[in-house]
Amino acid sequence: MTSSSMRSATGPQVLSVGVDLTTEIPNLIQDLESDNTKIHVSALRRILDIIVDNPGNKELILQNKIISLMNKFIGNLNQSEEFALSTTILHLIGVRGTIDDKTLVAGAATDSFIRMIIV
Repeated sequence: MTSSSMRSATGPQVLSVGVDLTTEIPNLIQDLESDNTKIHVSALRRILDIIVDNPGNKELILQNKIISLMNKFIGNLNQSEEFALSTTILHLIGVRGTIDDKTLVAGAATDSFIRMIIV
């Protein structure tokens, strides 16, 4: 494992740099919705960090429609890193019980497995 893939054990990065999530998340969403695929992986990594560092923040996920946006990347198996990051984000949301609507989370996870089998 390379050092770039290892997470810091010093605590949430969000608190240490004082970044406001209410402005950062919409910017990341905008990056993910853009046609510039070169910025998708870094935006997905940052969203993953935010989900890990802020467990149980239901409003953060629902207001920004993160689940539906992750489904966009699950559908494209050609970009394996985007696929892996988006399914990991959905898995974390489901495991932590952040969303009460389990059918929404289960549907997102099931959909990714079906697409892997078909391809």
